[in-house]
Parts: sequence; C-alpha cells; structure tokens
Amino acid sequence: MPPVAAPQNLEAERAVLGAVLLENRVLGEIREVLSPSDFYDSRNRVTFGAMSALSTLDIPVDLVTLRDHLRSNKSLTAAGGPEYIPRLVAEVPTAEGAVHYAKMIRDLAGQREDIEFFSNLAAERGNGLDDGELLSLLQEQVDRVRNRGTAEDIIAALPSMGAFIERYAEADIPWAVAGVIPEGAITLLPGPGGAGKSWVALTIATAVSGGLPWLGRPTRKNPVYLLDYENPAPILARRARAVGARGVVVWHSSHNPPPPRLDDARSVEILTKLPAGSLVVIDNLRTAHQGDENDSRQMAIVMGNVRRIRDARITTLLLHHNRRGVPGEPGAYRGSSVIVDGADHVVAMERVGEAGTEVGTIRLKSDKTRYGTCDLALGFNFRTGEISKAQTPEDEQLDELAGVIEYLAANNQSCTQKEVVALGKDELDVGRAAVLALLRKGENRGRWQASQEFRRGPKYYTLTP
Repeated sequence: MPPVAAPQNLEAERAVLGAVLLENRVLGEIREVLSPSDFYDSRNRVTFGAMSALSTLDIPVDLVTLRDHLRSNKSLTAAGGPEYIPRLVAEVPTAEGAVHYAKMIRDLAGQREDIEFFSNLAAERGNGLDDGELLSLLQEQVDRVRNRGTAEDIIAALPSMGAFIERYAEADIPWAVAGVIPEGAITLLPGPGGAGKSWVALTIATAVSGGLPWLGRPTRKNPVYLLDYENPAPILARRARAVGARGVVVWHSSHNPPPPRLDDARSVEILTKLPAGSLVVIDNLRTAHQGDENDSRQMAIVMGNVRRIRDARITTLLLHHNRRGVPGEPGAYRGSSVIVDGADHVVAMERVGEAGTEVGTIRLKSDKTRYGTCDLALGFNFRTGEISKAQTPEDEQLDELAGVIEYLAANNQSCTQKEVVALGKDELDVGRAAVLALLRKGENRGRWQASQEFRRGPKYYTLTP
C-alpha cells in the first residue's frame, strides 16, 4: 500500500505568496495567521521567511527585492531558483482570498502536527512511558491546539481532537493517592471542625512527598506545598513533626510574604508556576480569602482561581467546613453552592461514634465525583494524629474478591474478567455490575492489576504482591 500523503495544499500556498507579491498590504494579516514552518513545500517556507524578513525591515516585497534578498542570503536555490518566483505571480490574478488561504494552510499544518504527535506518542508508549507521562504529553498537545490563534483554526482542528478523546478514554486515571485524590484535579475535603481534617491532610502530604503508601494505597511522588491559613504555627509544627512531614514545603500565614489569597488572581499566579504534578494543600478555604463565602459571585472568583491552579496540572486538596448536617444533603457544607460545584471530586469527612473521646473512627466518603467513588474508614487518635485503616463493608467485599482471584490462580484457572465476575457474583451474592465496580476500585487501590494481551482481548487479573 502506498504511503498516505500528509495533509497539504500546494496551490493554496502558492496563492498566498503570489497575493503578497501583488498586494503587500495583505502580508500583515497573513503573518498574524502563518509562520514559515506552516508551509509544506520547503520552497514556499523559504520564500515566506524572506518576505517576512523584508517586511520587518520595512522594505517593499516585489520580484526584485525578494530575489535580491534570497540571493544575498544564499537561499535563492532553496526557494526554487530565479524562475520559481515569477511563476507565483503568474498563477494568481488577484490578492482576494489570501487570508482565507492562509487559514487553510494553518489548519493543514495543525493536522500534520497532530499526525506527527500521535505517531511519536505510539512509539513512546512502546518505549514504556507510563499513563501519567502520556497524559502530560496529551495535555501539551491540547495546549498547542488551543494556541493556534484563531477561532477558525480551533474549530477546524476539532476532527483531529476526536483522537484525544479516544486516547484519554483508554488511559488509566492517574491518582496522587490511589482511589482518594485524583491527580491534576480539585479535591474538596469538607468536614466538621475538630474532625481531624488537618491531620489527615498532613499525613497525605507526607506520603505523597515521599512517594510512600498512604494506609496501604499507592501514591505518586511529587512536590507538596502546604498552605496553612488557620492553624497556629507551633501547633502546625508539632503536628508536622509527629507525622514526619519533613519533605513537605510549608507556607504559613505567619510568613512574609504570607501564602496567596485565593480571591487575588495576581498572587494565585505564583501557584500556577509550581512544577506540574505538584500537590497543593490549602488549609482551609474559609481563611484563604477575604470574601464572603455565602456570596456566589465572590466564590465564583475564588473557585475560578483554584481552577487556574488545577489547569496548570497541579493537584489541589482544599479543606472546607461542614455545617451541621449530613454530607450530601442540601446546605450540608458552608458557603455558596459554587464551592462544591467548582470542585472535581468531593470526599466528605465525618466522625463516627461518640464525640469527645481521644480515639475514634472517621469516615471518608465521596459525595460528588468525576472519578471513582471513595469509601474509607480510618481509626484515628485525635491527640497524636495517628491514623490506621479500619474495615468498611466495601473493604470486606474487596477482601472477598481478592480471595476469588487467589483461588482461581491457585487452581490453574484463568483469572479473566469473565471468570472472576462469574465466581465473584456467587461468593459476594451481588450482581455483575457490582463485581465490575469492585474490580475497578480494587485496581485503583492497588489491590490487583489488570492486563490485556491485545486491545480488545480479555482482561486478566493478578494480585499485587
């Protein structure tokens, strides 16, 4: 099969160059759309580069000045020779439509960029890039498409962006903390005062900064920044020492300058310059701005700024307070509904059992999510901050499902999704959909791994050592 030709339109390229020679006035508009690298034909790239250089020097672009410039730069041959330039004028009777042709050329150049990008991406995947690195490359390409300049360019690029959807859908969701905090997202951690939010956030920050498991869940090692607007410095220091949080960068309200206010776009800009993949913990939302948290307009500004941090590919953990009420019910959280609406993932925290005791249980449960659900029980010492994993009904189901996978493997049976679901339905007394949901959760938590020999082949499960 002959190779597929790259997207290009040489006639449009020559029409643009001929239009400039006929009417220099169109060059300014064309340069706002095109750069020399957008031309497919190398002769046209060299010629347009020379035209741009003459324009920058305020020299009229005509057959004589263009040929002289190319000759003096020893690039006349690369531009097609002395006979190519007059041909450009002869083929174009008018300069009308030059900007339209320029946009067409830019669109085709964008399509070539996309083809080259995805070809390289396939090669990189074969070289062992993990999903987080692949998603980072995809995001860079999305940014390049966005920055192509004009609305027409972006709209014209939409068909090729369909490939992004397929790529994202196939890739696993990267987690800062498996099953709890998705990477590159805004996670809201609301809970009543005194429930231990600051302690929990500090243990998460410590685990991520060292790439250590958090209660048995894998984390992705990244820089961590704790912005504390509320706790007294001595209290925060003692807590940090208790959990061994030496790898966490602390920005406390007592520092000069203090941490950025979330209602101040200029100061938030500092956070967007942090390394991509960083985790920023904000303790807490109520004290991180000077606005009225019940005012939807003011909170829209605050959450808009938090999204700017997220869009810089920075994971954000935002601590927040509950009202008296049950998480998930209307009015359960303080402030405007814009706060919850602006978050990607809400993991509500509540204390289980009698208040006032030194040791108790807290529960983390997803309330709103664009990712997998979370339901986690923690044994918690409210004096020392010591945290341990406690069993939930879902944990017990995951243990049973792990036993199913172990049994199939021990009896030399294939641990395909079909076999695991069939046996899991009987052992757990649940439906197929429930077993599939548990398989996804267990995979997200690192309990087991799934693999496929080919794209549409069966999934095989193995327990994580």
